[in-house]
Amino acid sequence: MARTLPLPVLALAALSAASAQSVTVVRAQRMLDVRSGRIVAPASLVVTGDRITAVNPAAPPAGAATVDLGDVTLMPGFIDMHVHVLVRDSNGYRQDILAETGADAVLRSSISA
Repeated sequence: MARTLPLPVLALAALSAASAQSVTVVRAQRMLDVRSGRIVAPASLVVTGDRITAVNPAAPPAGAATVDLGDVTLMPGFIDMHVHVLVRDSNGYRQDILAETGADAVLRSSISA
């Protein structure tokens, strides 16, 4: 079974080490084309700075760094907006956390159970 991970999770370290205008080619087994809703295989993205500037170009740009992610599915354009508003414990949802401050939440989240 193929892994499906978003581009930021997989290539962030490789891309963040590069300068703002560097060019990187990110390759993967497949990619979700978010406009058509279809899977494109194989996939090659050209990333200039922090933007995707080309998808599956005929040839990679000269001098571009290459990151080969192997058997993964790229999902460009997705943003992780995952948030837990309420925490559930063995007694149900904890109502007490609704009134806590941001500082309280940080402290609570940093305590290991």
